Amino acid sequence: MVRHSWIIFVVVAAAILGSSAAAANAAVHGVPSGASGTMAANTKVLASASHDISCKSNFTISVINDVVGVEPGLSSNLTSLAGQLQQASSRLQSYANTGNLTIYKSYLLSTYDPLLKQINSVMRTGLKNSNLTSNETALIRQQYNSSSFLYKSCNFKAVRTYASERLAAFSGYISYYQNISDNMSARGIDTSAINTLLRNAQDQVVSPFAQGINSSTNATQIMGAVARYCLFNECPGGSDFHLSAKFEINKTAAIIASVNSLTNGTANTAQAQSYLSDAGDMLSGVGSSTYTGGQQAMIFGNLTMAANSLRSVISGKASNGGKNG
Repeated sequence: MVRHSWIIFVVVAAAILGSSAAAANAAVHGVPSGASGTMAANTKVLASASHDISCKSNFTISVINDVVGVEPGLSSNLTSLAGQLQQASSRLQSYANTGNLTIYKSYLLSTYDPLLKQINSVMRTGLKNSNLTSNETALIRQQYNSSSFLYKSCNFKAVRTYASERLAAFSGYISYYQNISDNMSARGIDTSAINTLLRNAQDQVVSPFAQGINSSTNATQIMGAVARYCLFNECPGGSDFHLSAKFEINKTAAIIASVNSLTNGTANTAQAQSYLSDAGDMLSGVGSSTYTGGQQAMIFGNLTMAANSLRSVISGKASNGGKNG
């Protein structure tokens, strides 16, 4: 009976430990790379984010057209920039459709945002150097206010959709982890610490984030909630829960405890425990801050080494039939 239980455990533990290597190669913000539906979730979140980009681009192009309509002398520079902005907006939309967060963010920061700043600078300089009459200035201001009103409405809807999709993704990630925990528990592994972790993630991140979205009356308030509540490692200046790393630590600890229990403490899990302790100490040092330097790589590197060491222990014991000695 003991041998039968050990064989079952070996198969299950090997499968579970296999995900630790994948965790080391998690996405930029530390989301679970193997989560079912992760790409779909990213696509929905990015689609809503790109909707806000469309709001911003349409507003900017509308302002350009209004300014050029009053001062045609600014057309040569601004019309060309408007075309570039439209192309950049379309490019972001295509990246959003792939669900590739890394490429989307890179293009946003390296191309789209600098282009907006350039347009703003060219427009301000051009208007400053133009000899506009008071009526022309009043007309531009009136048209700007009208476009701004439309943008704020578009922006609020887009940002609210983005936050809602992000919230849904958070809930999906917790469900993904809970499914792993349930499968481990069904095989006799004590997952009480994992379940506590997931409840904390729900109480400290997901629930207050949902409340923040529902109580917001403008886009600024919603984005404040987005920047404040982060399940992984995506909140510079906010509070990062680091669920991916915490889950891997608790999962590995649960497997070590089960190995020790099934072998009456004769399995040499000290090395795996050492790597695990190092990862835990590093994460404690990070706290709720965003990873800096090589912290993320070091934490997941130690987790991968702990999993590899533990896998060797399990393999060795399996070849011995789970017997002591």
